[in-house]
Amino acid sequence: MNKFFLFFFLFSSLNFFGQSQNKRNVFFDEMDRRAQDLAQRLAEIGGTDPLVLERPNPPPEPIAPVLSTPPTPQEEFDALPDTGFQDNEVNSMKVLSEEVSNFENEQIKSHQIEKKEVLLMEFHLGEYFIQPFFGAVFPTSSISYSNSLAESKINVDDFGHSLGLGFGTRWGNFETSLAFAYSTFDFQRSTLRLPVGSVTVDGGGFELLNLNLRLGYAIPVSEFFWFRFGGGMGFGHRKDYLDLSGGISSFDDKSVFTYDLLLSIGYSMKFGFDSYLGYRFTGASDNGGFDSVAMHMIELGLGANF
Repeated sequence: MNKFFLFFFLFSSLNFFGQSQNKRNVFFDEMDRRAQDLAQRLAEIGGTDPLVLERPNPPPEPIAPVLSTPPTPQEEFDALPDTGFQDNEVNSMKVLSEEVSNFENEQIKSHQIEKKEVLLMEFHLGEYFIQPFFGAVFPTSSISYSNSLAESKINVDDFGHSLGLGFGTRWGNFETSLAFAYSTFDFQRSTLRLPVGSVTVDGGGFELLNLNLRLGYAIPVSEFFWFRFGGGMGFGHRKDYLDLSGGISSFDDKSVFTYDLLLSIGYSMKFGFDSYLGYRFTGASDNGGFDSVAMHMIELGLGANF
């Protein structure tokens, strides 16, 4: 009996809840219809479109994301284009790199050769220079002497000495300079023959003070060494004198023509200095009764460049 009442109560509650839900839906539908009619009348009065009220659609249910596993490195590599193209590209890059490297090496070698070829002493050492020098003089032979009363050969010492100063300018590897030099050597004991008898020459000497204009050219061997050759000519004052037995002296002096030829090797030092070791052949024309003179000279010079 109790079970029957309990079942009847539950059935009645569900039926009442269903009827209440239906009545609620009918009520809201009626309210919606009336609102629509009211909106229609207001639109007709105001001359506008009626306001349409729409119920919003329910939001879509969220879609669960599909989880995908990341590709493996092998799958990513397999997805790349054909590997043969990559190999060709790598080989092309290697060839291009080698060509660029060879081109750079050729450019460096060409620049070094060009730098070596265009090494100019004017810019390497300086446009102007001053060079003091000294050296040893070696006469080529004895000196012939003659006058109206005597004629003989005057023996000379094996060597004498010289010193001088040169200053000039450079144009590229060419150079011009003025050289002022003094050279001297002594006569040895000789016999001067006369028409009747002879006279003994106890001594004497030779002196030459000359100024020459020189033109030279330098050939650089490296940044520190170079060869130089050149020559020049000018004028000078020559003096020859004899000391005869009995305290008698005889001498001749006058202006003479001079010339020289030079071959030297130079070395560049720090602070704008340079040095050179050279060979010079110098000659002077005759002086009165004394014949022309030719001399070998070994010079050592120190120069300042600016």
